[in-house]
Formats: sequence, C-alpha cells, structure tokens
Amino acid sequence: MKPQRNTPERPGPPEQDILIQDIAWLMEELSELRNLIKEIPFAERPMGQESVLDMLSMIGHASDSFFLPLVRDRKWEGDIARDISMEFESRLKQVRLSEHEPEQLLDRLIAKRSDFLSELERCGSQVFQKKILLKEGEIQVSDLLEMMVRFDRKQLKKIAERVLAMELNRQGP
Repeated sequence: MKPQRNTPERPGPPEQDILIQDIAWLMEELSELRNLIKEIPFAERPMGQESVLDMLSMIGHASDSFFLPLVRDRKWEGDIARDISMEFESRLKQVRLSEHEPEQLLDRLIAKRSDFLSELERCGSQVFQKKILLKEGEIQVSDLLEMMVRFDRKQLKKIAERVLAMELNRQGP
C-alpha cells in the first residue's frame, strides 16, 4: 500500500520519509518485473508504441542523465545555476532499446536505485529542502524526487498495462 501524504488533519512521517518509501516501492516493482521479463516479448512494439525495453531504457536514461546527477551533484549547493532543463521527457523520445538485455537492464536499474536509496536515507532533511536552479527556475530536491517518482510510476504503469494486454491476448476470446 502506498503511503499517504501528510495533511493538517492527518499528521504522518516527514515528506522525505514518504519519498524514500515511494522510491523503495518503485524499486520493488522493478524487482517484480524482473520475474516476468522472461515471459514477455520485451522488444515488441505493438502498433508503433514503445516496447517494454524502451520504457525501461527511458527510466534508466532519465535517472542516469537527469534525476540522479542533479540530486547527487553537490555543486548546486548554494543555488548555482544549471544549464539543464526540466523538460527531460522530450529528450527521452529518442531513447530506444538499451544495449543491455532486459534482465541486465533491470539489475542495473535496481542496483543504482538501491545505492541511491541508501544515499538518501543517510541524508539529512536539509538536503531535501535544498534548491536547484534550472533553466526554468528553482526546484527543491524533494520536488525533483517527486518528479522522478511520478515519471517512474507512469512508465511502470504503461509496462503493467502492456503485460496485461499480452496476457489477455494469449488467453484469447
């Protein structure tokens, strides 16, 4: 079950704890997908849509080239302007099949997220409140992490829908 956000009526864990739980939950979803990947045509692009491997590659590319470097990069401490745009998704449309096999790609994503999760757990709450100045303006690290969680969740939902559609097609009418 996904943790609920804090509201004045419902006190709960600090925002960074919820973000850490969300990232851990998404990592578990990647692990579960690892168990299914051998059973599905991961490179198939039905009606020109992205393949499962494309979607996983997008998660990896967004993490490797946008989210993780920004959060890990200590240069932004002190609000140093960056030459990076929050419009990362438009660049992902060109990302296609990873050079890795799906199992290797998932293992790599899971390992990187596990390391990142450990790093976040060690960070103090002040890191989550830090601001990064991007082309479009300022963004808090916590908001950047929420953006990462939403992106990953959207990609994993598309993968789940694809797997379900494949399963229904296999079962027939």
